[in-house]
Amino acid sequence: MKRSIFTIAICIVLVFTGYLFATVTEKLEVAWDKKGPIHAISQSSHIDARVLAADTAESHTVPDDADYVVFAAQDGSGDACSFYADFSGTAAEPAADITDGSGSELNPSVRSIAGVTTISLLAPETCLVTMSFYQGSF
Repeated sequence: MKRSIFTIAICIVLVFTGYLFATVTEKLEVAWDKKGPIHAISQSSHIDARVLAADTAESHTVPDDADYVVFAAQDGSGDACSFYADFSGTAAEPAADITDGSGSELNPSVRSIAGVTTISLLAPETCLVTMSFYQGSF
């Protein structure tokens, strides 16, 4: 049981510390010291940005070699803003309960996108969303 929890914890740490291979030749490394992993992620060589108009879904083409995306979002004042993402359809803000698994994801952070060709984005208010793309595996 302890081993399973440890394995899951390591997998989560690796995803969030960026043990990925960046586009081009950049490699993201996880360094270790006596206390464990040192959390750091290299800058992606492919960063896209979308300025989302309020309540207007936009479709963003994923780079061919991308396996992961890291999202960040802010409004015109530099404050965090909310946005929805959909990796298989058009992003939508729920107007009622969605119980069939078809809802859009609110404020995703890091996602595996291998095989995804487009990401649909929507924000209730004007919002700048950046997407840093990486390739590889861990």
